Parts: sequence; structure tokens; C-alpha cells
Amino acid sequence: MTTNSGSGLDGMAGFLILVGIATTIFWMVVGWRAMRAHERIAEASEKTAGIPQKPKAIEVEPESLCVSCDKTIPAGAKVCPACGWTKPNWRI
Repeated sequence: MTTNSGSGLDGMAGFLILVGIATTIFWMVVGWRAMRAHERIAEASEKTAGIPQKPKAIEVEPESLCVSCDKTIPAGAKVCPACGWTKPNWRI
């Protein structure tokens, strides 16, 4: 009768440990390279920070209708000039 001492499973366990170590090293290298790339991008953006940029468009609030009397409320007004109701602060 033959006895199996489990050497096949021991070999598989050792192989899986080596695969795990190799995988860990691989992803550490990938993460390190990504970090270096991010640092290069950050340095490049800091160098270009002194370059004047195009001016951003100023957002103008449009006129709106009063919820009470349906009259037009001018842009920038907080209350309706016709009835005195406060303008709702809705953003669509």
C-alpha cells in the first residue's frame, strides 16, 4: 500500500505563496510608477501656474418671474418690485 505524505499539496502551497509575492511586487511597482507620473504632472502644472489664463466668463443671473404675481423680477433683485415677495433661490 502506498501512503501519500502530502508533498503534492506542499508544492502547490509553496507555488501559491510565490505567486502571491510576485503579484504583490508587481502591484507595488505599478503604484510607484503611478505616483511618479502624478508627481511629474503636478510639477508641470506648478510651472505653468504663472502663465496668464483666459478670463472665465462671469455667470449672470437671468431674470425670473415672481411666484406670486407672475411679473418679471430683474436680475440681481431679491424681492419682486411689484408685490414685494422674496425671490425664490431655485437652481435648475
